[in-house]
Amino acid sequence: TATYSAARKALADGTPSVVDEAICQPGMIWQESGVWHQLWHEDVASLGCKYDLVLEHAIGGTGMWALGSDNGYPDLWNLLENRFKAPAKLGEGSRDAPVAIGAFPFEDTRDTSKGGFRYFDYYSCKDTVAEYGREFVYQLDLCQPGNLHIQVDAVGGDDPDIHLLSGLQEKDCIARNDVTIDQALQPGRYYVVVDTYVSDAVELEGPYQLHVDFAAQAGTQPCPAGTVCQAGSCVCDGGLVSCGGVCVDTASDPSHCGDCGTVCVSGQSCHA
Repeated sequence: TATYSAARKALADGTPSVVDEAICQPGMIWQESGVWHQLWHEDVASLGCKYDLVLEHAIGGTGMWALGSDNGYPDLWNLLENRFKAPAKLGEGSRDAPVAIGAFPFEDTRDTSKGGFRYFDYYSCKDTVAEYGREFVYQLDLCQPGNLHIQVDAVGGDDPDIHLLSGLQEKDCIARNDVTIDQALQPGRYYVVVDTYVSDAVELEGPYQLHVDFAAQAGTQPCPAGTVCQAGSCVCDGGLVSCGGVCVDTASDPSHCGDCGTVCVSGQSCHA
């Protein structure tokens, strides 16, 4: 074994370094008196990969072994502070910020080999299938019953799978398939996750195209003008408030000033 300080000194002394990009792991391989040696160690880049995994999986924390082994090198402590003192919000397509599906038909193209997140691993609707490669999360709101059609097309030799969820946990899986899902749904909020299939421990990442369409049940009505669909309910758009089924601006409406039914007396106007 070698401490972090010893590994840093060996590198400074010219020991040849290598990096296994597939697992984000640095090391050293050298020959001495005809015998090959190899030493794999952590550094800021490799620990950064692990800390990203902690944040993306919403794991409670991380540990370091052993305190003092990095004597003289503050970079590992700086990395911990940078990642965990004020963690940056995960970007678009994560559980924190799903890609919004606002209208149908919807199409999107992304690449899990160049982006994505790691939270979902094994979904309840088929928990024997490994999906721990990187994924993108989408969100859609339905205010009419009907049929949702989802299709994902791999662009190269990758293998993206699609999952339909009622929430943002693996246990919330409604349906899963390799290419298409056709599912009858009631009004509500749903999530589509395009996740990377794992075959023999190889994550089959790459570009994909997602297609989503919705056919409302005959005889049902969409949200009326001036409202939008939000988590299965039609709500007033643009910050307006529903008073008796009518969307009003309570900041300026003299009949609903501040809240529904508060009427300004004669000679007064409603302001803020």
